[in-house]
Amino acid sequence: MRVLMSAPSGLGHVNPLVPLVIAFADRGDDVVLATAEPSYGRVRALGIQATEIGLAAPEAHDLALERFPELRDLPGCVECRPRCFRGYSVLSVPKRASQVCSNWPASSART
Repeated sequence: MRVLMSAPSGLGHVNPLVPLVIAFADRGDDVVLATAEPSYGRVRALGIQATEIGLAAPEAHDLALERFPELRDLPGCVECRPRCFRGYSVLSVPKRASQVCSNWPASSART
């Protein structure tokens, strides 16, 4: 079976998926975890098959400020980087997820 899991770039979102990814892989499934940095690099370091998808938190923050410059005037805007504008981190996810699925080699599937 092929399993594609995705999560935002925060380690708090990715870490709970790691045991599931390992369990799927241990039973012989072809599993990929889709995420952005900083989680992408850490997941790969664990030996988990991963693909980069979405935007890292700093990029999402910068994109939000570019689109809505008035946000710079909000108190604490710079300090809220890890918590704010998460919606921007998923802007490219549907298209990229579709590409990952379309390009998944048929020979990698396990029965």
